[in-house]
Amino acid sequence: MAVSPTDRTCLSGMKKLFLILAVYVLLFSHVNGQGMTGPEQARLFRSLRDVPMMVTEQKYREALTILDEALPVVRGLISEDPSMKMAYGYGLYMKGLCELELEDYGAAETTFTQFISGFPAHVNAMKARLLLGEAYLYQEDWEGIIRALPGVIASRSATFPERMFAHQLLAEAYFQLEMWEKAKPHLGWLYQRASDREIKFAAAGQLAVCMIRLREFEELYKVMPHLHRTDAKYDIRLNLTILEEGDEFLRDEKPDLALLMFRMVVPYTQLQEKIESRKFVAEERLERLQSMTSGGMGTVTKQIRGLERRLEDIESDREELSGYPDYDMELRIRLGDVYYALERWEEAIQLYLSIYQRRPESELAERAMYAAYMTAFNADEKIRAWEIAQRYMESYPGGEFWDDVTLHAAGLLVNLERWFETEELVNKALEVSPDHVMKDNMLYLQGYAMFMQSKIDASIATMGSVINDFPASAFRIPATYWKALGHLFNQEYPDARTWFGNLVDQAQGGPLREDGFYRLGVACYGDGDFAEAKSTFDRFLEQYPDSHLASEAHAMIGDILASDSQLDEAIARYSRAVDTAHMGEDGKLNMVQVDYATFQQARTFELEGRWQEIIDLFDAYNERFAEQELNYTESTYWKGNALKKLGDKNKALQLYYDTIVSHGDEKKAYGIDFMMRDLAEELNYAEGNQELQVELKERLNSEIGKAIEADQQTLLLRLRGLQYETTDNEEIKKLVKELLIREETIDIASPFTLQQMGRLAAADGNTDLTSKVYEHFLEEYEDSDLILDALVGLSENRILEQKYGEAVDLLQAITDRYPTLPQAADAYIRLGDVYRLLDETQKALEMYTLILTVKEWRGELWPQALVKIGDTHSEREEFDKAFGFYQRVYLMYQGYSSYAAEAYYKSAQMLTKLGRESEAKKTIEEMLENDVLASQPVAADARIFMLKLP
Repeated sequence: MAVSPTDRTCLSGMKKLFLILAVYVLLFSHVNGQGMTGPEQARLFRSLRDVPMMVTEQKYREALTILDEALPVVRGLISEDPSMKMAYGYGLYMKGLCELELEDYGAAETTFTQFISGFPAHVNAMKARLLLGEAYLYQEDWEGIIRALPGVIASRSATFPERMFAHQLLAEAYFQLEMWEKAKPHLGWLYQRASDREIKFAAAGQLAVCMIRLREFEELYKVMPHLHRTDAKYDIRLNLTILEEGDEFLRDEKPDLALLMFRMVVPYTQLQEKIESRKFVAEERLERLQSMTSGGMGTVTKQIRGLERRLEDIESDREELSGYPDYDMELRIRLGDVYYALERWEEAIQLYLSIYQRRPESELAERAMYAAYMTAFNADEKIRAWEIAQRYMESYPGGEFWDDVTLHAAGLLVNLERWFETEELVNKALEVSPDHVMKDNMLYLQGYAMFMQSKIDASIATMGSVINDFPASAFRIPATYWKALGHLFNQEYPDARTWFGNLVDQAQGGPLREDGFYRLGVACYGDGDFAEAKSTFDRFLEQYPDSHLASEAHAMIGDILASDSQLDEAIARYSRAVDTAHMGEDGKLNMVQVDYATFQQARTFELEGRWQEIIDLFDAYNERFAEQELNYTESTYWKGNALKKLGDKNKALQLYYDTIVSHGDEKKAYGIDFMMRDLAEELNYAEGNQELQVELKERLNSEIGKAIEADQQTLLLRLRGLQYETTDNEEIKKLVKELLIREETIDIASPFTLQQMGRLAAADGNTDLTSKVYEHFLEEYEDSDLILDALVGLSENRILEQKYGEAVDLLQAITDRYPTLPQAADAYIRLGDVYRLLDETQKALEMYTLILTVKEWRGELWPQALVKIGDTHSEREEFDKAFGFYQRVYLMYQGYSSYAAEAYYKSAQMLTKLGRESEAKKTIEEMLENDVLASQPVAADARIFMLKLP
């Protein structure tokens, strides 16, 4: 608070005072024992006479020189003439005044203290106390002020200006000493009574600070409206105090109070404008007063000094504010922190982002962007968090929070299952920050993302880096698990055994060890070491009898025992697998485990023709798990098949019909599809029971009518499909076909119907509808056994559309899911064709060669594959290799005439490329001598080719 100086000069009556002083000195100088001569006395008299004018003209140094010389003389006269004491007192007061004006505050303090002590009842004693307080003020001796001024406040004789100045000094002293409780009364007095706007403004601001420091918020809220009517709200220290107090509330986890504080803070620009406005007004007034004093008007000295003091305080405020260039940004950060603490995520994010948007070059911008990211992350706004993280990484590569943001963002992408982006993010993060503080964690997340993209080899290598480069990492055990699992997926069973063994030995427990222990048994099984696999599963069950994988371990042991023809023991294990199926927290059994073990029991019974036991098994299954999501339709299909084997076909087919009618409107009731297939075979079987066939067809027509009436659209489509497969009426076939191959049918169709729709649409050349049908099939019915048609059909369409990457994925899905079926061989052939289109000929050769490794595919597929291998070598201009493969075809597989003829023709072409034209001609001639080969379509091209040979 700017403290205005007192009316120090007291010029009224000053000349008279000094004339009296001079006369006294002159009259009694003869008494002085100091030996002053007459001329010296005359000089001293003349000098004293000039002191009042000197003070008026602010010639304090000259006046002080005279007083320093005269006062000892006057003091020496007091013993001879006590009346000289009054003159000495006045002189002493004037000496202190001059010292104060000359800013010799220590001397002024000494002089005024001496004056007050010697002249406590002097007319100027009150002013002397105030001037002493002012000397303490300039020396920042706050305790001195507190000692000197209480008497002024208490005195009834003190004038209003004197009392106001005392309150100012005491308020400032107590405030500087942070004695808030004692500062308050003085500040309150000034705020209520001061007429000077600046004094009222300063007092109000400091009063608010005291209330805040004392946590007297109810009182503060009462006076704040009044304070805001002054300029108190622009007080720099008040605003900084509010910020500090808000921070304290935030640290104390009282965000609601912190918000109240921060909302009271005046923005930076307003504070700056107010300071400049106050400065302009004060400078203008000072300039005007100074022009007046230059004309000799000494009466305005007090006002000039007050304005100078005020300008010093304004400049101090200006400098203090300039020390907070990010004041507004800091306030926004704080408000964001408050909203974050209050879980008002949107307000927090917007405030943080506004800092970056307004001042991207500010040091706070990066911190604000990081805070916005963490807010979105903790608010579980994953997509938005990722967007903010991207902006951070673009704006601050290698910044203060780079490692933290990239780690969180990688985890976020993993959570969003955006695997490729996770992999790329880790690459970028480590490129910018090779010594990333969480490099092991980053690599682990990258390896995990690679695994999820089926980049198994890359995942294994990355997890290996975590294990080898960070032996003390917390991610070493998880990395070991995923490395082992990668080897298991690659069917690298010895490596999988090694790493799962390491995991079991090194892990101290936890879900990874439990899961890894089970998979160690799986790896042994895959490695063909069935004895060790069984031993491992048994040890697993000893250590984890209540594991969620216990059922699967029992089932695996059952599979091992069954493969060793220990069928009763296997059935007992499958029964144990059913009994130990995992029960979830929601009270539901893991029916996948139950179903696997149950159906494996059925397959084991099937090996020995134990049909009645299959019926009993599924009767018990349906009853026991009636409250669970049991696979009723497939269990019923097994039961019906067993009835047929026992000779009760009629009962079996009626059971199928009953089940179709009751569950056929359920799109994922996959057992219904098997029943439809069996019914179609029975209805089309010419040597079957004619009476039963008629009965079944009549019921089919009846059930179609009921389904229409009940609006059971999925069931109706299934029944219509069965009708299409079994009717001889072409009109009905045409009508049903039109009902089936419609786009609006797709969403309500079951796998059985979608299979029919895809086949019919493909036969009509409607590739657009075929694609839509099969895309829906793959999206909705991945578990259906009828999915093969969708994979094959959609892959063909993707090749036609030149979407080769998608075609490769679909074809690989066929080879993975049906590795021994002829369709897998066709898929390998098509994979080779696609790789050739992609100019990846080495991969194409690998696909074609795989055909030759499966003896079950030795028929037509082998010569087809050999021709494809020859074609690939030809494209690579490896003509001699191509000739060798073509030659193998017509030498070893002449029974497959189309391939043999093609191979002859292409062999001749290769011989020509090799410069062996005569051999090429003989090869064509040899081909044409064979009537079967000469009748093949390619023979015409061969004849034309031969005519061109020399």
